Amino acid sequence: MAGRKGQGAVIPLRAAGHSLAGLGPVVAGAAYWLTLFSAYWVAVGLALLFFARRQRRDALSALLAAAVAWLLLRALAAILRLLIPCIAPDAEASFGFVLALALAYLLPLRLWQRLLCLGIVVAMAGSRILALGCRVPGELALALGAAALAAGLLWLLGRWPPARRLWQRAMLALDDWSSRSGRTALTPPLLAVLAARLRLHLGFVMEGVQPVGAAGVHASTPVVVSGRDAAGRATHYFVKIVTLTNWQASLGYELLEWLKRPGQPPEPLWLSVKTMVEYEHYMQLLFDDLGVAAPRPRGVYRLERQVYALVSDYLQGVQTLREVGRVGRGYVDAALQALRRLREADCVHGDIKASNLVVLPGERFSFVDLARAVYVAGGRRLAQDLADMLVVLSLHHDPEVVVERAGEIIGEQGLRQARSYLHRRRLNVETRQMMPLDLPRRLRDLIATRL
Repeated sequence: MAGRKGQGAVIPLRAAGHSLAGLGPVVAGAAYWLTLFSAYWVAVGLALLFFARRQRRDALSALLAAAVAWLLLRALAAILRLLIPCIAPDAEASFGFVLALALAYLLPLRLWQRLLCLGIVVAMAGSRILALGCRVPGELALALGAAALAAGLLWLLGRWPPARRLWQRAMLALDDWSSRSGRTALTPPLLAVLAARLRLHLGFVMEGVQPVGAAGVHASTPVVVSGRDAAGRATHYFVKIVTLTNWQASLGYELLEWLKRPGQPPEPLWLSVKTMVEYEHYMQLLFDDLGVAAPRPRGVYRLERQVYALVSDYLQGVQTLREVGRVGRGYVDAALQALRRLREADCVHGDIKASNLVVLPGERFSFVDLARAVYVAGGRRLAQDLADMLVVLSLHHDPEVVVERAGEIIGEQGLRQARSYLHRRRLNVETRQMMPLDLPRRLRDLIATRL
């Protein structure tokens, strides 16, 4: 397609190459060949291939995953060319350009992989601009330069420990605010239905309801109900009220976590609120059967349409590890012993963080929040669970002692497998917001020294 440059039409690259004598044949030739080989789509294909390869599966499945995704995206680009025939030479390239940049940023690639994909994009875009004689407005060049400079300064600032800690505190406060904003209103009709369900199924007469702060809890509204059991004794139960909004938040979280942590398969994506709550109830029963410290389940009850209550025993005197601060060696041993029992059953908690490990009177240990627990989990999930546990315990006890006790209780083979997951991008989101930047590397070095 030919046209006048002043009217915004596209000039064929080969013709443009002959007309730009001042630039020489090298730039025009480079632009022609880069376009011929769809360099933007080469960058897209490489980004997808690198992402698929990080799944740590066999080479054939990695290649197939990247190839299928690449072909689907190319088909979408071809449809774009048909829908916009007037800019056919550039429509697919523009789509490939935007997609290559997006994938290089969003996918959890290694630094050299990102730079390779971005280098291809920059080479392609630069050669086309020069070969077509495009004039970049000064304002646009200034804006792009300012954006690049700001991104570089932010990256450097993120490596400065005081700024990093400030950023972590801000993100933690934002996370706590989002968890509070997701709470369900405890209306009188809702509480009346809850009281009726507890009376019918447990013989419990509800006398009071106390909302729980539960910082970091996004997938439910936790409350403690007090009253009298069938024998007239004072009793407390812990209740998680789960709604459609909580289910939607959980679904979005799982999808984001799958993109951020590609070394393990995605968590179950539940089709309804009911299946999600019933699954956690099943995992509570399993933990109780395995003898792993966790609240004992009492039932799942429907309160309203798309509103369910998961009821379990209330742990008297409970505090989250996040609230307590430093703990003793006995608590570290109890946590690792509980994790070992899970590992022996090929089971994982799946969401180990300071908000989901609690301290009972006498520094006794217990898990809470089993929504992401998995039975018959496999080696990768077991290693991820141990890595998260090592970092969380090291925030509240000496890392050297934590690694030593983990080697004694879990075993050196478990430490060797967990070492690969001791990287910031692979750890729990809450843990990343609370830990020092150098803690994962310190733990890897301690494990390497021990092994």
